Amino acid sequence: MNFLPLALPAALACPFISPAFAEEAETSPHYAIAEEIVEVLSRTELLLNACRDEASVESAVPRLRELARQMGDVVERQNRLPEPTVEDTRQVNALADEFHALSRSIQDHVRRLSREGLYSDALAEVLRIRVAE
Repeated sequence: MNFLPLALPAALACPFISPAFAEEAETSPHYAIAEEIVEVLSRTELLLNACRDEASVESAVPRLRELARQMGDVVERQNRLPEPTVEDTRQVNALADEFHALSRSIQDHVRRLSREGLYSDALAEVLRIRVAE
């Protein structure tokens, strides 16, 4: 899925470190970016959850378009960061469970909308997620 960022670096493959670690250490720019990504995904998930009919889907598209723009900005800033350190990786990894849960939930909403005949071309364009037929 292109909408969901490949933005959390390979850090997610590292062993899980508790979220308390991020509070104990100075927050890295990588962690701040990862938090922004999770926030955009959370807002995306909430909007998709509210899509229950054609009118709500149509209403969600402009807001989802804005979230996609915000995600692009975040990813652009992330791409300008230096390679993450081990400390950065540990901090970012603290968000892995939340990131993956939101990603799964977004995918579930897309499948639901598709089953219900509500996954419009406009929605597919803004989310950049195609549903296999």
